[in-house]
Amino acid sequence: MELPKEKYQELVRHLSNGILIVGESGDILYESPSVQRITGYPPAERVGNQVFEHVHPDDQQKVRETFAEILDAEDDEVVTDEFRYRHKDDSWIWLETRGSNQTATAIGGYVVSVRDITETKERENRLKQTTARLEALFESSPDMIDIHTTDGTIVDVNQQFCEAFNQPKDEIVGQKVWDIDQEIDSDELQAIWDGMDVGDRKRIETEFETHDGTRFPVEVHLTRLPVGDGDRFMVVSRDITERTQRIEEIERLKERLELAIEGANLGVWDWDMTTDEVEFNEQWAEMLGYTLDELEPHLHTWESRVHPDDLDDVTAALEAHRQQQTDYYDTEHRMRTADGEWKWIRDLGKIVERDDDGEPIRAVGIHLDVDEWKTRERQLEALNRVTQELMSADTREEVAEIGVETMRDLLELEANSIHLYDDVADGLVPVASTDAVYDLIGEPPTFAGGDSIAWRVYQRGETLSVDDVHEDPDRYNPATPIRSELILPLGKYGVLLAGSSSPETFDEQDALLGEILAGGLATALEQLERTEQLRARERELTEQNDRLEEFASIVSHDLRNPLTVAEGRLELAATECDSEHLDSIEQAHERMRTLIDELLSLAREGDAVTDFDLVALDPLVEECWATVETGAATLITDTDRTVRADKSRLKQLFENLIRNAIDHGGEDVTVTVGALDDGFYVEDDGQGIPADKREDVLRAGYSTSEDGTGFGLSIVKQIVAAHDWQIRVTDSTTNGARFEIHGVEAVTE
Repeated sequence: MELPKEKYQELVRHLSNGILIVGESGDILYESPSVQRITGYPPAERVGNQVFEHVHPDDQQKVRETFAEILDAEDDEVVTDEFRYRHKDDSWIWLETRGSNQTATAIGGYVVSVRDITETKERENRLKQTTARLEALFESSPDMIDIHTTDGTIVDVNQQFCEAFNQPKDEIVGQKVWDIDQEIDSDELQAIWDGMDVGDRKRIETEFETHDGTRFPVEVHLTRLPVGDGDRFMVVSRDITERTQRIEEIERLKERLELAIEGANLGVWDWDMTTDEVEFNEQWAEMLGYTLDELEPHLHTWESRVHPDDLDDVTAALEAHRQQQTDYYDTEHRMRTADGEWKWIRDLGKIVERDDDGEPIRAVGIHLDVDEWKTRERQLEALNRVTQELMSADTREEVAEIGVETMRDLLELEANSIHLYDDVADGLVPVASTDAVYDLIGEPPTFAGGDSIAWRVYQRGETLSVDDVHEDPDRYNPATPIRSELILPLGKYGVLLAGSSSPETFDEQDALLGEILAGGLATALEQLERTEQLRARERELTEQNDRLEEFASIVSHDLRNPLTVAEGRLELAATECDSEHLDSIEQAHERMRTLIDELLSLAREGDAVTDFDLVALDPLVEECWATVETGAATLITDTDRTVRADKSRLKQLFENLIRNAIDHGGEDVTVTVGALDDGFYVEDDGQGIPADKREDVLRAGYSTSEDGTGFGLSIVKQIVAAHDWQIRVTDSTTNGARFEIHGVEAVTE
């Protein structure tokens, strides 16, 4: 039936699908309004243009071929196609077209319907991706997966299933489930399947058997699938051989552990983390002063007894282990005992079982009573503080008082005393004692050589714990009320004694802590001794310096003044007479003045340098060379170093070393000044200094020359010492004399 153009337009205007009328050449003769809703292009832009315009380049050829099929189609044959099309907003959409060779004769073209299938395509793509992921998961899963029907026939298996049974898929498919599951018979399996609805899941532990007879335990997760009217089951099976072996090993270990626990007095807990029920053993209860019957087997029993100040740290440690951040749960915390006191417990545990999601199921652990250890720990910390206090003591008596107070208050050894050796008494004299000593024995005695246990310990330098003093032949007083004694040597300084009226009072811990204290006391006494020695040395040096100053004053005034008078008289005598003896007298005067100057320098150069200058060695050496009579001698400087030193004293050091080189190396000697890694050297190419004389040349007054004073190199040594440097005498590279100065601080720009 033919319709006029107006009727066609009215008919298609309200259709949801777009309608196009296309001529044989592919020109668009008409587009319905729905096409614009689909493609975004208004009909005015499209009518008259090619229908292939805006088709994706990769789909152009296919669309043209489809249009050709429409033209050649038989009557009533519908030709469909799907292709990508550029939307007006420049995006790509998917279109589906349907056309036939029926012409709209009133308009003069072929009718083609068009529909937007973009969402459908996207859903298809997502489905494909999901299917691909499921297929990949199925094949690459580390677990065995099989699909079977309601009659138990296996219809598909994954690669892991084939590997576990060491058979190809075609040999497994078609077998019955009970051919591989040897633990559950067919009737039992059928009953399980019949009781499951679509989507139901069941977990079973059973055993599989391979074709060669090998059996292994598995955990099976069975699901009824919404496929084929629910006649398909998916089975995910996991080989739990290792887990089963671990459980068996845990059981064996538990048996052995229980035997060990009984002997070690360890409290044991076994926590079901799904219900918070906890199984405690007798030792766990007894450790806190209870019987097992008095305690509820629940987590609250433990949690409610943990000290409030410790609970946050304990909870954090437990949570870290729960999250698998630590291998073990391990804390030390206080717990309230039956009598209301607090006891330190070390709590160690481990989660030994988790479910498939990693959630903890069961944990086991032990309690150790560490209350005594904690007490000792606090004592050790306190002893460390006492040691610091001892280092601040000013007298032996103060050290001793600190010692006996620490033994009494910290180590809880009430009766104790310290005896220090006294040269005058030639014995161990009591310096400090607690009141308990006076209550026990009265006035503490002085122990002289060979008449007591205390003297024996002092001489041998070894700690001694006496369980019964009355059985020791060296006891000081045969009738002493003291029954047991702990004696600790204080090095060469004395002994520390603790006594008790009961036998076997002191244990190894008392001895250990006592030795730590005794070590601190001995160190403090040694420090006091060194301090006193240093003070005595300081007093000695002060007195020596005072004498040197007095000597310098005598030399300066009492010797120089007569020398100056003698030099004046010599000048007058030279104007009145001409005598060959006058030159000898003048030379003697000059030698006397040189001796006086060098003696003054030697007396004063010993002072330590406190003010340092930055001194460049090269120009300083050149300046020193100019002030010394060098004659035909040659100077070589091989350093650009700058050092920290007292410039005036360093100048005198170089002048004396240069003068020494010229005096002993000859008028044509070559003197070289160079750098060392930590200082500098002065050497010459003269005769050198014999090895056995190198220490002597630095001694005051030593000289190998009749005209020498013997003070020049001694002054060099004093200047070096004042700077806290070191000097070394050795051979030069030409076998002359070489003086090396080490420990010099160089300055880099």
